[in-house]
Amino acid sequence: MLNVLIAIGVFATILLFIQAAQNIYTTVLGPEHQRFRRRLRRAAEQQSESSLLLVKTLHITFPWFDKLIARMPPGLQRLPAQANVRVSLEKLFSLSLLCGFVGLIGSLVVNAGSLTILCAMLLGFLFPFLYVFHKRRKRFLKFEQQFPNAMDLVARSLRAGHPFLGSLKLVSEEMDDPVGTEFRKTVEEITFGIETEQALKNLVQRIDSVDLKFFVTAAVIQRETGGNLAEIVEAISEVIRQRFDMQSRTQSLTAEGRLSAVVLFAMPIVLLLALSVLNPTYTRVLFVDPAGQGLLKGGIVLMIIGALVMKKMVAIKI
Repeated sequence: MLNVLIAIGVFATILLFIQAAQNIYTTVLGPEHQRFRRRLRRAAEQQSESSLLLVKTLHITFPWFDKLIARMPPGLQRLPAQANVRVSLEKLFSLSLLCGFVGLIGSLVVNAGSLTILCAMLLGFLFPFLYVFHKRRKRFLKFEQQFPNAMDLVARSLRAGHPFLGSLKLVSEEMDDPVGTEFRKTVEEITFGIETEQALKNLVQRIDSVDLKFFVTAAVIQRETGGNLAEIVEAISEVIRQRFDMQSRTQSLTAEGRLSAVVLFAMPIVLLLALSVLNPTYTRVLFVDPAGQGLLKGGIVLMIIGALVMKKMVAIKI
C-alpha cells in the first residue's frame, strides 16, 4: 500500500513539475510576454505618463488549480491574510508541493524505507502551513495583548467628541501591527463605501478574537439603538485586563506541571544521546535491527502522544 502511495506521489509531483515548467515557458518566453516587454521599453524611452498604466502582474495559474483553491473552506482561504504573510493561498499550496517534492527526493537519496518516504513527503507538504499557522497564532496573541490599549484609545476619543470612524482612524494611526494594520483596513473599507457594520464583520473574520467580537457587537447594537459606546468600550477593556491578570496567575500555578512535562519529554532523548556516546554498540541495534527500528518509531509516536496529553492537562483556558 505504501509503495502504491509513493508511486502516486512521484507521478503527481513529476506531472506538476512538467506543467509548471510549460506554463513558465509560455508566460516568460511567450509572444504575449515579449510584446509586453517591448511596450514597457518604448514607454520608458518616451518617459510618458501613460506608462503607469502598463503595470501588470505575471501570475502563473492553472485553471484546475484555481478551481481547487476556490473550493477551499473560507477559514483556509483567509489564512494568509490572518497571518499577514505576503503570499496568496495558491502560492502557499505551490510551496507546500515543492517542499513535499524536496522531502521525497531527499528520502530517496538516502535510500529510506517506504514509511519514512511517506512521512518525509507529508512533513514537507505540511511545513509551510505549520509555519503560517504559527505566525497566525502569534499575531492573534499580540492582537489580544494590544487590544485593551486600543479600547482605551477609542473610549477617550469618543469622550472627546470624535465620531466613531474618527476613533477607529486614530487607533489605526497610533497603534502598531496587528491592531493598527487591521483597524486601518477597516477604516479604508468604510471610506471606500462599505457599510460600517459590514466592515466590522470583515474585521472579525480576519481576527478570531472573542474580545473583538464583544466590541463589534457593542458597536453594531449602539449604532442601531443608541447608547453610550464609550462606557461600553471602557467596560470591555477592564474585563480584558482582568482576564489577562487571571491568565498570569494561572501560568504561575501551572509552571511546575509545564516544567515536569518538559523534563519527561526530554529525558528519553538525553538518555539516548548519552548512551550513544558512552556505549555506541548498545544503542546501535535500535538503528540497524528492524525490530529496534520499530521500537524506536513506536517510542517516538508514544512520546508525541504523551506530549500532547501533558500539554492538554496544563493548558487552562479562561
